[in-house]
Amino acid sequence: MSIERKKEINVNTIAEEIDSRIGFFEEKLEARITSNGFGVNLSSVFTAMIKEAAKCNRFSSDLIYDIDNINSRLEHFDYEDEESYSPILIACRKDGVDGNNFILQRVTEASRNCEYAICFPKDYFSVFAITFGKQEEYADLGYLDIHVKGIHV
Repeated sequence: MSIERKKEINVNTIAEEIDSRIGFFEEKLEARITSNGFGVNLSSVFTAMIKEAAKCNRFSSDLIYDIDNINSRLEHFDYEDEESYSPILIACRKDGVDGNNFILQRVTEASRNCEYAICFPKDYFSVFAITFGKQEEYADLGYLDIHVKGIHV
């Protein structure tokens, strides 16, 4: 018997699922446009991610690619382009660190028998979602809200 999905699985809905859960890490930051993209101090965010990736048995250094992706997004952020606001996901498992595409594949597979919920693969032990939004109060001044949440799964 095939179960009809009640909730589409995509990067946005995975980020929403992460946001709805109790997290071990959460930080809301304000970024301001500069000549080199958006300026924001992500040191505490990267520290939390590094600590989680250190629990991997292999390929912990894959996190470097994800950190580069975050920095590149902020450097080349297009305030008017919806794609710039797409969440960045990072998941840690014993054999490495996954980014958006691999997480989407693995969550889709793990959720195939879940009618309503989004299910995470059993080998993930932590997942982060980095979401971006225009700061409505100062939208004309180029301010960006960045929300980072990490959960244990």
